[in-house]
Amino acid sequence: MNLKKYQLLISGLVLALATAANAQPTFLPNSSIGFQEYIDAGSFTSSSLTMSPTNFVVPFSQQGTFLSTVPSGTIVYVGNPPNLTLTDLSSTPQTEDITDFLIIGAPGPFGSPGTTPVNRFFFNLQTLAEVDPVNGSFLGTGVLVDSTGAYVNTPLQFALNFTEVDDVSSYTFTLSTVPEPSTISLVAAGLLGLGSWSLRRRKS
Repeated sequence: MNLKKYQLLISGLVLALATAANAQPTFLPNSSIGFQEYIDAGSFTSSSLTMSPTNFVVPFSQQGTFLSTVPSGTIVYVGNPPNLTLTDLSSTPQTEDITDFLIIGAPGPFGSPGTTPVNRFFFNLQTLAEVDPVNGSFLGTGVLVDSTGAYVNTPLQFALNFTEVDDVSSYTFTLSTVPEPSTISLVAAGLLGLGSWSLRRRKS
C-alpha cells in the first residue's frame, strides 16, 4: 500500500472519529431504571393491560445514565392512552405507536425533586406483547426522548410484571437500554464510506 492510500485511510479514520465525537451523547450501556405503581390500580387480563396513572422510581433502582438524571422517588405518569388500558395483546408483539406513553419525572416521595427540568423524559411505546397471561408479564419496546436534547433518542426495552401480596395485585416495571452502535461501528462505517468513494473515484 503506497503513501497516498495510507493517507486516505487515516483521513477516513479521523473523519469517523470526529463524527462520533461530535454526536450527542448516548445513554450508557446497561442503563436501567425500575418503577412501581403509586396506587394499586393496575390490572391485566389474558389480552389487556391497565396501568395506574401515577408511578414512582423505586429507590436504588437506577443504573447507568439514569443514576445521575432521575432521583429515587421521582413520579412517572402514564400519559397515554387516556383510559390507561391496552387491549388485543398476545404473545406476538403488537404495534402500539403511543407517543408520550410514560412521562418521567415530577417531584415525588423520598424527597425527590424530580428531574431537571421537571418531566424531562418521554417514553414512546412502539410494541408490546403479553409473555405470561397467567401471571401478568409484559414485554415491549420503545424510544426514550430527552426534552433537553442532551441525549439522543434512545431505544429502550419495557418490561412489566405483576405480583400478588396479601391478596393485592400490583406491578413493577423497568426501562432498560438495548444495544447501540459503538464507536468502532462508526469508525467502520466511515472507512466503508471511504472505500466506496475511493472505488468510485478509481472507476471515473
